[in-house]
Amino acid sequence: MSSITPLDGPESFRQPTERTGNTVPDINLRITQAFSNIGKGYSAIEKFCMAVNVHPFSSRTYSKCIKLLHTAYGIAAETLQSEVHREVRKAYEAPTDVPVVDISVSFDGSWLTRGHTSLIGLACVIDILTGYVIDFEVMCKVCRNCSVEKRELGESSAEYDIWFEGHRKDCVVNHYGSSTSMEMEAALILWERSQEMGFRYSTLLSDGDCKTFNYITEKNVYGDKFEIYI
Repeated sequence: MSSITPLDGPESFRQPTERTGNTVPDINLRITQAFSNIGKGYSAIEKFCMAVNVHPFSSRTYSKCIKLLHTAYGIAAETLQSEVHREVRKAYEAPTDVPVVDISVSFDGSWLTRGHTSLIGLACVIDILTGYVIDFEVMCKVCRNCSVEKRELGESSAEYDIWFEGHRKDCVVNHYGSSTSMEMEAALILWERSQEMGFRYSTLLSDGDCKTFNYITEKNVYGDKFEIYI
């Protein structure tokens, strides 16, 4: 299966910004990507730049880079995911005229930090037969852009309200419950959209915790006539 490097994609990833008309320098994108790959953000970039005696780019430029990288990674992920889905259907010898294939999967979730207070969680569905990741979902309780603008504009200010209306569709916050419930909510999202991708997760292999299985069973994702096995 081919590998995809997001920044090797279309030049549209570095289109001029609406306000300035300037492109984001490629070096800024590369630095942002490199630090993101090791789990670091803008503060780490600032410290690195001070250590090598160069001026860091602004936090707003960093936000633009993150947005462009998010788009690039999204396109790369969609391309790779489509290839994975074709391989899985081939492994199950699914006829082309069968839109939805029943498959056996494993599921698990993880969190960015230890304990039960993590602001970011991840859950994924893995096909048991091929070992490919079929789908994944990132659950997030915090948005860096929102945090920056709240600090600079004031959370209760009219300026922030106006800014947030334009930002709402791009806000990464998608979970408002407890951190421990992220895994169950992510599972529900993954199961509900599985048929859109041509799969139905009929058998679930997971660890000893049955909370997620019980949750998706209670939600009756596939209807009354279909039972999910564990």
